[in-house]
Amino acid sequence: MKLPDRFINWTTDAEGRKYPCDRRGNAIDPHQPYQWRTYADAAAAASGSIRVGWVLNGDGWFFLDLDKCHDGNDWS
Repeated sequence: MKLPDRFINWTTDAEGRKYPCDRRGNAIDPHQPYQWRTYADAAAAASGSIRVGWVLNGDGWFFLDLDKCHDGNDWS
């Protein structure tokens, strides 16, 4: 199964808050489809503090983000 082409880039500000950005780190609106990219394009723009993200838009896709529940050996 392939995810739809709704990839973006993101980075963090000086206070550690995440925000969607273009390849230069300028803030973008991730809810504007013209800002979305293919995975290959977003991955090519990623470097240093710029990472790859994906946009949820209510069409049935979801992600489950599990923070701090695996210590390398066990799930808690």
